[in-house]
Amino acid sequence: RGGALRNGRFGGRSEPGAFGRSRIAPARAVVVARAPSAHTRPWWRRHLCLRPPGALLWLNFGNLWSIGDYRGIRENSSCFNPSFLAFLSSHFSYNFSMKVLITGGHITPAIAVADELRSRGHKVTFVGRQTEWGSETFEYRTIKEKDYFFIPITAGRITRTWAWKTFRNMLHIPTGFFQAFSILISQKPDVIMSFGGYIALPICIIGWLLRIPIITHEQTMSAGLTNRLIFPLAQKICLSFPNESLQDNPKVALTGNPVRSEIFTKHITDKTIKHFIEHAQKPLIFITGGSLGAHSLNLHIEALLPKLKKIGSIIHQTGTAVEYGDLERLSGHADSRYLPVGHIAAASMGGVFRASSLVISRAGANTVVDLMVVQKPAILVPLIWAAGGEQQKQAQYLEKYGVAEIFDQRSESQKLLELVKKSASY
Repeated sequence: RGGALRNGRFGGRSEPGAFGRSRIAPARAVVVARAPSAHTRPWWRRHLCLRPPGALLWLNFGNLWSIGDYRGIRENSSCFNPSFLAFLSSHFSYNFSMKVLITGGHITPAIAVADELRSRGHKVTFVGRQTEWGSETFEYRTIKEKDYFFIPITAGRITRTWAWKTFRNMLHIPTGFFQAFSILISQKPDVIMSFGGYIALPICIIGWLLRIPIITHEQTMSAGLTNRLIFPLAQKICLSFPNESLQDNPKVALTGNPVRSEIFTKHITDKTIKHFIEHAQKPLIFITGGSLGAHSLNLHIEALLPKLKKIGSIIHQTGTAVEYGDLERLSGHADSRYLPVGHIAAASMGGVFRASSLVISRAGANTVVDLMVVQKPAILVPLIWAAGGEQQKQAQYLEKYGVAEIFDQRSESQKLLELVKKSASY
């Protein structure tokens, strides 16, 4: 709210460099939430200023971590920060526990940040979807497993296609704003951290009206509609990938994508997977379509299974979606060379990645950054209808540096087999 914000001096400044015509120079920004007393302003009018005395929360937004040499991606790509956790732990200091409210649809980086905040003594509350179509959401199950306080919200959205579902979603829009106001008044957070998605919009708009500091994170290469609406409201915009349209914005920081700590370990908690890896015929191929799976990718793998088994051993995360019956059907092909599993726990994911010689997967932001951390060659199968073509752009970035091949899911399965033979021979 102070002059520093109005003058655009909050955060990084642009100067000539490697980021196109300019780059974001390191700058230190401070978010301050003062301890309440009888003489201070109401909690929603607390000052947000730059470098005040007695700063309580320091956020250093600069090129803080390099992913090293991943077959062509070098330090000039340090904006791809696979350890946002290291950034947080190294640059947080505080005199009392702050209350951080996290919301948004990208649950993996949100959990990674929440874990680090909690380890530093801050209190974290999640706001999101508890149920969808009568069943618990993946984000809710993940948050409860981590034992965070969770508050459900019902937010509406406008979809790209018009149907009865669209009209029903629009009816929930005012409900979301009323619930957001109630949540923020009752929780009184010191700062809001948004991770995109329609669920975050009412929280951020009401938070902005109540003068609560907002930090938003864009996970993908193409900012979604919700984040484009939140950007003007936020005090800081954290990006996982360079974005030319935002490079001159003084609020922008190239922080990279927060990575869960499990990716940095070789530990595997699942005994079945661990036994399979210990006795696997090399090379080991890890295939994943995400927690919900990728039906089109599963069909390609099913068609190629006899030939893929001749190349090496395969761990296949088919996903837990039941509508196509992929896991049940593919389980009939399980043997000493092929292990289909519905879902691999986060605690085992780092170990599976590191044991693999080749990864075949979608090109979501989490997967792309995980591959950069573990430095594994990959065949990426972008989701063709992803918003803004984000997965295609992320896959092309790794392809440009020669660390990944791209397979179009509309192509013949034989082309995927050729890419596997080519990549497995490295």
